[in-house]
Amino acid sequence: ARLLWTDVRLVAARMYAPTPGGEFIERYCDAIYDPEERRIPLRYQKLLIDYVIDNFGRPNVRGISNRLTVLIFRGPNAVREITDAVGHISQHVRGDNVRGTFGDYFREDQHALAGNPDYQRRLALLDKYERLNEADLTEPRNDFFEPAVLTATTREMNEAHLRLFSDAAYSDGGFVLDALEGMAPEEMESSLVVLKPESFHHRNPLPGNLMDFFSRAGMFVTAMKVLELDVERAKEFYSLKLPQFREQLSGMVARRARGITRRARMLA
Repeated sequence: ARLLWTDVRLVAARMYAPTPGGEFIERYCDAIYDPEERRIPLRYQKLLIDYVIDNFGRPNVRGISNRLTVLIFRGPNAVREITDAVGHISQHVRGDNVRGTFGDYFREDQHALAGNPDYQRRLALLDKYERLNEADLTEPRNDFFEPAVLTATTREMNEAHLRLFSDAAYSDGGFVLDALEGMAPEEMESSLVVLKPESFHHRNPLPGNLMDFFSRAGMFVTAMKVLELDVERAKEFYSLKLPQFREQLSGMVARRARGITRRARMLA
């Protein structure tokens, strides 16, 4: 919702489901990597690249494909507007951007823990139980990173992202039929939701709120597309609704007509 509330226009949307082991993941990481650190420090680049590899490059334990939604915005300062709306990576919580609200970043200072007496007592107590060392557990991670969304922060990075999404539009994107592994597409039902054009005319959080609502409805978004309707296509699209519109809007049209007529008489 916050991305659609910026001073830019949503011009395209598409679903992608990268194939683990394919070149999509590597090219995505290439688009993030900037050894000159022009906008993103290397330590944060590593967090982002690790996130892409871990979340897009391997099957997850729930068996759901690694789907992602790409939204393309256009405007005079689109890169800066979207970057500001997304927010920067920080351990300090802020609620005025997407990452501050939906993201999370926690990193444990190991050097500080080394001198903490409570932490040392915990290690000493664990050492007491020798056989626990034989337990087959993965190495615990002392940091957690969830960026909520990924975006380009420079014009060069943005161009690299767009080239990747264009090249992979059909090989890794489109109608994601295998949203749930183990379920045949012919056994699943599909439904369509259309967000009305007038919802996008002004800075309006409604489209984003509607997307959030359907994403929590227990179904899986498998495709997304932005359509531009001219007058003729709009008439065809709304043809079945025209009788209802005439009935619902007749009073409003009549009031506006009376107002225009009244002002015209006053100016005559």
